[in-house]
Amino acid sequence: MVKFKYVFLILILLFAAACSQQVTPRGKEAEKEELEKPLFQEAQSYISEGFNFYYPGDWVILEEEKGQETVTLRLQEEDSSAGQKVISYYPGEGITREEALAKAEKLLRSSLFRIKEDLQIKEEKIGEKEIPLIHTRSGEKETKVVQTAVFTGEKGLLLATLIAREEKEDYFLPLFHNFLEGVNLE
Repeated sequence: MVKFKYVFLILILLFAAACSQQVTPRGKEAEKEELEKPLFQEAQSYISEGFNFYYPGDWVILEEEKGQETVTLRLQEEDSSAGQKVISYYPGEGITREEALAKAEKLLRSSLFRIKEDLQIKEEKIGEKEIPLIHTRSGEKETKVVQTAVFTGEKGLLLATLIAREEKEDYFLPLFHNFLEGVNLE
């Protein structure tokens, strides 16, 4: 009976402590912090002049090439080569959506091996943005799913491309779309 009294007393004290905590109204600062949270449980950020993005904490940058006209990054999961992201940023002002899509198509046609289906372009809502996505499949022995998102901004063009083994498509496409939500062209 004595133990029950102590347990009951402890529960009352915990309840009273919880009720006495002040609840503060959510202000704009709290909303801003929430918007800036990475989309992955553990995220890393890449910041460059003109653009930035978040990527999953277990992905690594395999290659980073900076030239006068482009910045290219190749990322993949640390322990898997089943999928890669290639980010290409082209600084420049005033590029139109049509010019950006034409450049993306040309790059894909020249860099993919054995395109198996026509390039399909569709607008897709990623977060709050409507983004043109180019989708295709390529490869000879092993089919790869390829999806490129085309971002245009005042300071340039950013192409984000996913290249993944076909059997891993259901795993990588949602990850890629989460990644796209964190891309920011300044």
